[in-house]
Amino acid sequence: MKKTIVIVFLAILALHIAALLLFVALHDKDAGTDKSGAPEEAAPPPEPTLIAPSPKKRTKKIPRKPRVGIPKFSLDKAAGEIPGLPFEGKAGILVDLDTGKALWAKNADKPVPIASMTKMMTALLAFEDLRDGKIKMDTKVKISKKAASIGGSDIWLDPRETVSFRDLLKAMLIKSANDAAYQIAERLGGKGGVEAFVKRMNAKAAALGLKNTRFHNPHGLPGKTAKDDNMSTCRELATLSALLLRFPEAVKITSTRMTYIPRTVGKYKKTQLVSTNGLVRRGVPGVDGMKTGYTRRSGSCLTATCRRKGRRLIAVVAGFKHSSDRDVFVKKLLDWGYRAIGASKQ
Repeated sequence: MKKTIVIVFLAILALHIAALLLFVALHDKDAGTDKSGAPEEAAPPPEPTLIAPSPKKRTKKIPRKPRVGIPKFSLDKAAGEIPGLPFEGKAGILVDLDTGKALWAKNADKPVPIASMTKMMTALLAFEDLRDGKIKMDTKVKISKKAASIGGSDIWLDPRETVSFRDLLKAMLIKSANDAAYQIAERLGGKGGVEAFVKRMNAKAAALGLKNTRFHNPHGLPGKTAKDDNMSTCRELATLSALLLRFPEAVKITSTRMTYIPRTVGKYKKTQLVSTNGLVRRGVPGVDGMKTGYTRRSGSCLTATCRRKGRRLIAVVAGFKHSSDRDVFVKKLLDWGYRAIGASKQ
């Protein structure tokens, strides 16, 4: 009986052990598969944290500056009369270089004798030759007998001396020296001399579309008759001065109140140059040029360039009886113009 019980007990124990082994085996088999029965892959390594690159700054394309053309000034809506500011000259214009519009005009397209305002064209060709490397500021120029004989406003050039091209430009644009203007023209005219240079002046005027501008000499002294005088219009002279403003060295010279140039011949070792432009001499705010003129037939003339608060105005007047009246009018005209465009302070 006891033997039977032991056998049964061992049999039951064996069944339990077998059941346990079967359970373990089935569990290990399930651990190697997912619910779909596919083998489990090794867990992939964690993906690196990606830092989004900073967006590239778009380089703003700077448009190529268009070729600077010839300034043209419209007379549309220009004032003809300014209350409280009577005009006593023969012709005049006030232009806004930024907009290309005339703010005021009086006989602006009437040809008038321009006297020493002629020297703006002489200077324009000189600065173009400097830009193109045809001559340098430090070039020494031998003074000719003809240049030394030119009368009117001068610096008493002497055929025994040589003067730098820079000092000739200063004398011409600050003191309005006729002998300096003649010598510049003679030097730049090459073998053709002054005559060739005057042809260049007229060719340049034609190329710029200055239809009413004619030159007979490079300095502006009057001819024997009115037909021999250098002629232009106030509107065309505004264009000419606007072109000259593109040369910083020209503005530097025309804005000079007083300076000296050295001399190697004569009693004095230097010559004083005082600006003929009363607005520059008196330091009228913003005025930095450009050229005066006077003969009996032309009367007192002035091209005045002015910059205030980043705005550029150009005034040209001709035919005043007195330079003092001319200067007072142009100063008031500039003040009026800057008030009109909302830039009255410097």
